[in-house]
Amino acid sequence: MESHLLRVVALLEDAFPDGLDEADVAPLLVVLSEGVSEENVGITAGAFLRIHEAEATWLAVEALRAAANRVRRARVEALRARMVSHGWDPDED
Repeated sequence: MESHLLRVVALLEDAFPDGLDEADVAPLLVVLSEGVSEENVGITAGAFLRIHEAEATWLAVEALRAAANRVRRARVEALRARMVSHGWDPDED
C-alpha cells in the first residue's frame, strides 16, 4: 500500500479507535470519496474495515448513491468533522 494511503488508514484508526458503527460505514465512505479515488477508497476502507477492497469499493459506490438522504448527509458531516479534527485534508491525500 502506498504511503499516502497508509496515512489515511492510520488517520481512520486514530479517529475511530473503537471501530465504526455499521450505520456509519456508508457515510464514512462518502467522506473518503471526497479525498481519494474510487480505487483508493476501496484500498483504505478495506484495510480499515478489514474487508476485501472490492467489497469496500462497491459499498462506496452504493453510499454515494444514497448520500442525498438528509439523515445520511448529517452523518457525513459529523464524520467529516471528526476526521478533520484528526488531520483529514482531502486535498492532501
